[in-house]
Amino acid sequence: MSVPSLRQLALESVANYIHDGFYDHTDYVIESKMSNEIWELLSRKYGCDSDLLKQVESKMTVTKIQLGGKSMFQPMVEMLRKKSLESLVFDGYEYTKNKKLKFATTDFFLALKKVVSEESKKSLKYLDLNFSPTTSRSWSQWVSENLPNLETLLLRNLKLTKDDLSILGRNLPRLKSLEFFATDICSLEGLSKFKNLQTLSLKSFAPLKARLLNPLFECKKLRMLDLRCAIDSNIIEKFIQCGKVLPELRFLDASGTDIDKEKLEILMKTHKNLKQVVVIKTILEYSIIPGIDLLNYATPQSFIKCIQHYISMKHDIIVAYLLFRMFYDYDEDETENLDQETLRGFLSVTCRALEVFSDVQEVYFCGVRCLKIIAISKNFKSLGPQYLLCLANQLVDSGIRWLEDKSIIGTTRNVWNIINQEIILNLRHLNVPKTCSFAVKCSKLEDVEVVPALNKLVPKINPLEFKTPRSDYLEPLILWLYYPMPKSLERGQVESALNTIQKITEANETASESFIAFKKMVLGVPRFPWMLDNPQNIMNILEGSSTLIKRVQLAFYFMEILGDFENQELADQIQEVFKNLNHLPDRIKRRLPKFSFCSSVASLKDTVQNSKFDGPIEWSLWIMREMIKNDKKVTVTDI
Repeated sequence: MSVPSLRQLALESVANYIHDGFYDHTDYVIESKMSNEIWELLSRKYGCDSDLLKQVESKMTVTKIQLGGKSMFQPMVEMLRKKSLESLVFDGYEYTKNKKLKFATTDFFLALKKVVSEESKKSLKYLDLNFSPTTSRSWSQWVSENLPNLETLLLRNLKLTKDDLSILGRNLPRLKSLEFFATDICSLEGLSKFKNLQTLSLKSFAPLKARLLNPLFECKKLRMLDLRCAIDSNIIEKFIQCGKVLPELRFLDASGTDIDKEKLEILMKTHKNLKQVVVIKTILEYSIIPGIDLLNYATPQSFIKCIQHYISMKHDIIVAYLLFRMFYDYDEDETENLDQETLRGFLSVTCRALEVFSDVQEVYFCGVRCLKIIAISKNFKSLGPQYLLCLANQLVDSGIRWLEDKSIIGTTRNVWNIINQEIILNLRHLNVPKTCSFAVKCSKLEDVEVVPALNKLVPKINPLEFKTPRSDYLEPLILWLYYPMPKSLERGQVESALNTIQKITEANETASESFIAFKKMVLGVPRFPWMLDNPQNIMNILEGSSTLIKRVQLAFYFMEILGDFENQELADQIQEVFKNLNHLPDRIKRRLPKFSFCSSVASLKDTVQNSKFDGPIEWSLWIMREMIKNDKKVTVTDI
C-alpha cells in the first residue's frame, strides 16, 4: 500500500509553498533529489509558467524534466540550457482548449538539440524521445555522437531504418535499456553492439524468419525481454527455433503471443534464471504452472502484480485495459468474497494507476469504476484509515483534474459519491480545504448533493492552517455561506468560516481580489440570526483584522450577506469603519477601486433605490463619491 510518508507530505507542503510565491524570500537551494520530486508535483498539479521557472532556475537543482508540446516555450528552453540534466522525456502530446490530449506538432528531435546544453550532453542518462513525421533522419547519429553516457533510451512513433541500431551502437557503451513503442522495426542488425543491454522491448516486432532474431542472443546480459502483442503470432516459436539462450533472462513479457504450456516449459528448461512471464491475452491467462510466476488473471495476487508491472513500465494503454478487466472479473459479487489484504491490494494499485496516468482519460474512467466497486464492498470500512485516506486524496486530485470534461461527467459524479460517505468525511487527516473545494466544484453537476458534506467539513477548517494563504480555498468557504443552511447550524460554524476568510485575505492581494470576485455569489446568503441579535459578533471579527482596508472589505461583505437589516446601531458601527477611510494616505485610497470591495455601480444603485433603511443608503452614497474621486473610469453619468 502506498501511504503518504512524512517525506511525501513535506514535499507537497514545499510544492504548495513554492506555488504560492513564498519561496522567493529564501536563498536556500534545494538538492537535486528533492528538487525533482517537487518539480514533478508542481508540473502535475499546476503546470509551469515564467514565475515558476525563475524559482526553478535559481532555487532548485532539477535534473529530471518531462516536456510536452505546450511546455516548449522560450523561458523553458532557456532554463533547461542552464541545467545539468540526467533525465529528459518528450511525451509527444499537448492539450487542446477542451483539455483533450492530441499528438503535438513539435519536432522533438529539433527540440532535443535546443534544450540539451554541453553540460547535459555529458550528464544525460535517460532519454524518452517521441518522434514527429518531420523528424530528421540524422537523429540516431546525433544521439550516438552527443550522449555517450546514455543508459536508457525509449523511442516512440518511429520507422527504424536498417542502419539506425548500428549507428546507435557505435558510441553508447553504457546503454542498459532500449525500448520501442509504436515503432516499425525492420531489422535487429546492430543490436549485438549493445554489450551491456539488460532491458529490451521489441513490441510488435514481426520477423519473417527465425534467423532474424539471432542478433538478439548476442545481448548476453539481457534480463528483461518484451515481445508482447507481437504482430507475428508465432514469435515465441521462432524464438525457440533459434536454438540459442539468453543466460541472464529473468523476465519475459509474452502477452498476446503464441505462448502455451508446452513452449513455456521449453523456455523454463533452456532459461534457468527465468522467474516471471506475463501471459495476458494468451491461452495461459488463467493458468497456474508450478515453478514459474505467471502474471495473469489466475489469482488476485497475480492480477495485482501484472498491473504493478505495467504501471512501472508506464504503459497506460495496457493499464487501462487491466483496470477494465478488473471491473468485470471482480464485480460486486466477486468483491464481496475478497479478503481485506486483497481488497487493499486492488485499492492501492488502482490509486497508483490514477496517480501515474493522471492525464489518461481511459485510466480515470476505468479506475474510478473499480474504486466504486471496492467502496460498496462489505469490507470497505475495515480497510483502515491509511488506505481510506489514500483513496480520498487520490480521488480528489483526479476529480479536480477531470471535472471540466463533460464527456465523463458520470465518472466525476461517481468520484464525489465515493468521497461523500461518513467514513471518508470523518477521516482525521483528510485534506479538508481541498475536499471542500472539490465539493463546491461538483455542485455544478446534476444530481449531486454537496451541502451536507460542506456543513460537516467547513467548520473543521482551522484559520491557523493558512499561514501561507491559499486563494483557491476561498471559493468553498464563500459558496458554503451562500448555500441554504440547516436551522440547527451553530453560530460558531459560521464564525469559523468568516475567520478563515479573513485569515486568507489578510496581507494577500491575490486572495483579496479572488474574494471580491465571488461577491456576486454571496448576495443571496440567508440572514444569520445570531448576527442580527448581537452586532458585536460582527464587530469582533472586524476589529481582529490587521489593516483598515481589510476591515472595510469585511464590513462590506457583512453588509451584503445581512441585506436590509433593521439594527441601526450595527449600521452606524460599520459606517464608522468606512468613514475612517478619510484618514488613509492617498496612495492607499487609490488602491480601493482596484480591490473593488466598494462593489459595482449597479449594485450600489440597487442598494440606494431599494433599501428601506438609512444605513445601507448612506454608505452606498459615500462609496460612490469615493469611486468618483479615486477612479477616473467612473463618471457621474455612470451613477
